[in-house]
Amino acid sequence: MAATGDSKLQIVAGTYEGMLYGWEASTKDLTGKKPKSALKMVYGYPAHTECIKALAMMMEHDGKTLLTGGNDEMIKIYNVKKKVEVGILMQHKGTITPLRLLSWGPSYQQVGPVNSIAVHPSGKLAFSVSKDKTLRMWNLVKGRSAYIRRLDQEATCVFLSQDGNRY
Repeated sequence: MAATGDSKLQIVAGTYEGMLYGWEASTKDLTGKKPKSALKMVYGYPAHTECIKALAMMMEHDGKTLLTGGNDEMIKIYNVKKKVEVGILMQHKGTITPLRLLSWGPSYQQVGPVNSIAVHPSGKLAFSVSKDKTLRMWNLVKGRSAYIRRLDQEATCVFLSQDGNRY
């Protein structure tokens, strides 16, 4: 479920048969009173060839991005405002059960625009250099800055060795 900015609540459900359904519920009518009709189906169609086991909706940006996943080993991406599929991720092996969306906006910890990012082979760390003349090490598990080093001048690129021991 996601609340949109226009006093509507979106409810999305996936079925065992691979169907995707969406409903809208008004939280108030033009007079400010409770609406007479609680739910209105706005879409329903076959989204997956097998059971849908995971749904995730981005709550920011009026809840317009929806991801679905299931037994067919695909993650599908939808724009629920426009009611269209915008992409498919197909490189998974096995059933998709958990889905989670993160909003990657500007970080309060990063002062200037980022010039370059390098992700450690473990996937747990990343390094960035930015216009504010800093090198930052990021803890990707906790989602925050782990180390900051001031540089004498602005760096434009950061690279890691293949084994991740040097940057």
